[in-house]
Amino acid sequence: MHPTAAGVIATFRADTIAIVIAVVLCTMGAGMLLLGALSARDARRPFLYAGLFAIVYGVRLAFNTSSFALLSGDPYWLAYVRSAFEYLVPLPAALLFKSFSQGRRTALHRIVTIALAICAAVAIPLEIALRSPYALNPVINALVLGLVAVLGIDLLAPGTENRSWGLVRIGALVFTAFVLNQHLGFVRDPYGLTREPTGFLFLMLTIIITTMREGTRAQQRLVAVDSELATARAIQLAALPRTNPSLAGLEVATVYTPASDVAGDFYDFVELENGTLGLFIADVSGHGVPAALVASMLKIALATQIENASSPARILAALNTLFCGRLERQFITAAYVHIDPAAGTLVVASAGHPPPILRHGEASAEVIAPGVVLGRFRDARYEELTRPFTSGDTLVLYTDGVTETANRDAEIWGDERLRTTITSHAADNTASLAMRIINDVAEWRGTDGAPDDDVTLIVVKRRASSTVSSPSAQ
Repeated sequence: MHPTAAGVIATFRADTIAIVIAVVLCTMGAGMLLLGALSARDARRPFLYAGLFAIVYGVRLAFNTSSFALLSGDPYWLAYVRSAFEYLVPLPAALLFKSFSQGRRTALHRIVTIALAICAAVAIPLEIALRSPYALNPVINALVLGLVAVLGIDLLAPGTENRSWGLVRIGALVFTAFVLNQHLGFVRDPYGLTREPTGFLFLMLTIIITTMREGTRAQQRLVAVDSELATARAIQLAALPRTNPSLAGLEVATVYTPASDVAGDFYDFVELENGTLGLFIADVSGHGVPAALVASMLKIALATQIENASSPARILAALNTLFCGRLERQFITAAYVHIDPAAGTLVVASAGHPPPILRHGEASAEVIAPGVVLGRFRDARYEELTRPFTSGDTLVLYTDGVTETANRDAEIWGDERLRTTITSHAADNTASLAMRIINDVAEWRGTDGAPDDDVTLIVVKRRASSTVSSPSAQ
């Protein structure tokens, strides 16, 4: 039996409010998804969850209208689609409420979200297989009640008396009032304005306002953090040597590449009045700001040890004493080398740092001086090793960001490849050799790979006594 024109008009008239609300919700949801796509990654999720929640609820609302059934010819599959949306709508809601919870009751939110996801994954195909739409609706209704209970706890628990929760609390109360009115009929109107969809639209507006406000705050926090990190990076770079040493008989080049805005690597030079040179390189455990703060402290600590600058073992022992008890879970690996161009020697001491590589004659070898990391053992002792450093010899100091660079197969570049590169290009000047090492490391890592660790490199070559060092490779 075909519906009469009057019946069709009456059907559309009865569904007018629901259709308008569905369109508004879908439009609002699309806007939230767009805002989420344009937001910073850390502030993106609430926008995406709110957008999905609005769109899924709006589509569900449209599918549930008699007008849609009339327009589509009331096909057999419509009942399955309507039932599927009953399982899908709570999922973005659960994820959204979890993001609003600000870390409170994380386990409860996770349990409810997982249960809702499992229910949807099982119920939708099972109902199709059994040809029984709404078969598991009692289960989803129970889970939704659980979600509402968790939300209620969040809204009413101490510590949620902020403006964001206040808006959502008002929206939830209004939505609850409209749901109760729909089922109990406290207020009746011919247009359906006092039913659940209108209440949900109001709730969604409070959620969107809250999400946008929190997103704006998150963006402002990110901008502030970026600004502070930029300042910290500038301060850290200012603590590094502005130029490389210019001593007769020595040619020096350096490369310093932080993996993030601030680094835990540090290096410095100590030029002594007797024409000798101290080289210091260090790597603070960890990454980011904590490591960078300790690295910056090394600048001041090293400056207090000028009287020990000609003795690598004494200077490391003094630094160890200064840092013991002042680090929490961190430690520092370091190496100090004292070069005497006139005597043609160098003296090395190490505090658990990757050993310097010395190319003397035709061979390259590690100079392994025993010693433990700085800042952990108050009674640590450090030993010195003396090696010849004559015309044509090259010394390379580096942090583990060089040798522990991994390729796509998780294989590290390693000390052997570093020694091979040094041996093969020892005839190059220090700047060329330093860049050759960095390029080989980058090629090993792959062009698409970002450095996982800070990279610091110091290359020193012994020239004839009349030679003056070249400009920095920085």
